[in-house]
Amino acid sequence: DQNRKEYLMQASPFEALFARLAQSDFRSRFRLGSEEVACIERRGMAVIRRHAEDFVRRRLAPAFIPNDGRQTPMRGHPVFIAQHATACCCRGCLAKWHAIPAGRELTAREQRYVVEVLMAWIERQSGGGGDIRGGRPLLLFSEVPLRRLRGDVPNLRAGEAGAQALRRK
Repeated sequence: DQNRKEYLMQASPFEALFARLAQSDFRSRFRLGSEEVACIERRGMAVIRRHAEDFVRRRLAPAFIPNDGRQTPMRGHPVFIAQHATACCCRGCLAKWHAIPAGRELTAREQRYVVEVLMAWIERQSGGGGDIRGGRPLLLFSEVPLRRLRGDVPNLRAGEAGAQALRRK
């Protein structure tokens, strides 16, 4: 059991988060369907990432969201499915699951964190092979991006300590 914990802590910055989300009946039921997979195949992961950045900036980042709790559709785009699966769908869920408080604008760091969580989930759902259209693989967790983001992504491997570190910044 201790070995499993240590493995999960080393595997990905989001393993502890994904393990917690898997315990939720609601969150764990979300999967990419054939329409969403076709969207990824058609557009590629780089475009899906840009969509995620745009959705987070427009729908989650503002301090006040008039329809908070209802702003994310349940289907129609891979990012929407990922938002519900990872509890990045509204400010209430961000506060509950990610310790990012509501009532203030998301910082650039928090927006990058949310996008990385979404893309990690989408990559897992699409088989973890990066850009599933083929060609040069787009690896979300390659050394360069991770090195650049390590200071920006809360340390979720440490559980609540990561959330407290994010609140201090």
